[in-house]
Amino acid sequence: MCVPAGNDFALGVTEVTCTLEDSEGESATASFEVTVVDTTDPVATCDETVNPSGKNVPKAGKNAGKSGQNPDGYYVLGGTDGGSGVASVELIDDVSGAAFTFAAGTSIKLTQAPGVTPNIKPGAGDTDWKVKFNGDGTVLVTDVAGNTATAACLVPKPPK
Repeated sequence: MCVPAGNDFALGVTEVTCTLEDSEGESATASFEVTVVDTTDPVATCDETVNPSGKNVPKAGKNAGKSGQNPDGYYVLGGTDGGSGVASVELIDDVSGAAFTFAAGTSIKLTQAPGVTPNIKPGAGDTDWKVKFNGDGTVLVTDVAGNTATAACLVPKPPK
């Protein structure tokens, strides 16, 4: 019979001890290490959320006109991982490549402003940060093992 230390194969190095017994009752024991590696990608999300007053999650999709994924740009950034844990949640400008790091669960107001220097400012009410980008945003979640996942944060282009 082989038993891992702590009776569980956790991520990282686990010592395993095996004991064998023959028909005459003689036994032998051997120990070795097993390395369990996290190869599962985390999950990245950019979900619509409420405006600063805590109200109004607008309709998105084809019935919302040419407004992108979310007509008013209020999002909550998410990242989860069932393995080694989330190391970082970044929001990246699809045009300039500028990136800002946030905690999972941060709520933002994302505005597309072509030509602007990407920037963040404190938000108000239920909105943690106001973010201005040249283009749309991409959430990049990286777990402790280095696995990654992305999600799009699409916003409408400014009116002409």
